[in-house]
Amino acid sequence: SREIQEDLIAAGVETVRVSSTIAQVGTLALFYYLKKRLSLPVEIQLNYAHTPAILRNAGRKTVKSCFSIFTLALGATITKLKSRGDSLSPLMLSPGVSYRVISNRKEDSPNDKLSGNFRLFKDEMSTSYYYFHSIQGSERFRVEGEGLACNEPDEILRCFVEEKDEASAMVWFPHYHIHSLLQSARTVLALEETTKSRETFLFSDENGARSPEAKAAFRALLRDAWLELRVDPQLRFEIAKTIASDPGYYKNFLRITGVHSYLPKLSPAQIGDIGL
Repeated sequence: SREIQEDLIAAGVETVRVSSTIAQVGTLALFYYLKKRLSLPVEIQLNYAHTPAILRNAGRKTVKSCFSIFTLALGATITKLKSRGDSLSPLMLSPGVSYRVISNRKEDSPNDKLSGNFRLFKDEMSTSYYYFHSIQGSERFRVEGEGLACNEPDEILRCFVEEKDEASAMVWFPHYHIHSLLQSARTVLALEETTKSRETFLFSDENGARSPEAKAAFRALLRDAWLELRVDPQLRFEIAKTIASDPGYYKNFLRITGVHSYLPKLSPAQIGDIGL
C-alpha cells in the first residue's frame, strides 16, 4: 500500500475529505483505518443527519489539492443519477446500512398490518422512502391508518418516547438500536427482510483531484482496507473503538439521533452498549 500512497501524493492529493453520516459505520471503518493505521491525511465530516443532506452540499466548495468523497445511500444515489450537470462521479460500492421497521405496538396484529401513523424520513428520494414503497402492499406488509408522516430520525425518537398513539416507522442503524434500549419501540420481527443492509455508494468530486491515477490509487487503498477489516476481527474491534471514541463522532451521534435528551433514562451498561 506504500506504493499506492505515493501514487496518490504524486497525483497532487494533499487531503482526502470524506462527507459521511454516523450511520455508515462500515464505510467509516475504511476511512478511519486509512487515517489511523496508514496515517493518510483523511478529514471525516460527520455533521450530516442523512445522505440527501450530503448530496445537497456536494460540490459547493472544491480545492484542487483536496480529493472529496461523498458517501450516498441508495435513495440519494438515485437522485444524483437522475440529475445532470454536477461534478460527482462514481468511485465504488462500500459496506451498507441496515434498515428495520419498528413499532410501539405491544403485540403482533393479524396479517402483519401496522396501524396508526407510519413515520419515516422521506425527503426527496430517501432510502427509507424508497424501501417503504418497495415492500408496501406486499403480502407480508401493509400499513393501515392515518398514512405517512415525514420526520427526521431524532423526531421519530421523540414521538415514540413521548407520545402514546400507536405508530410504526422505518429507521436505519443506529436508530433502531436506540429505540430498543429506550424500550420506545421494537423491531417488527415478522418483517425479517427489513433487516438486510442497503448499499452505500461512494462518489468523488471531479473538480478536486481530476487525475484518474488519484482515483484509481485511492480506490485500491479502500479495497485493501476493506479486505484487512473483513479478515481480522481484532482489527475491526479496534477500529470500532476508534470511531466510538472520536469526539466528532460522539458529538454528532448525540445530536443526530436525539439520544442526548434521554441519556438519564439509560443505565451505564446501556450507554456503553451504544458506544457512549
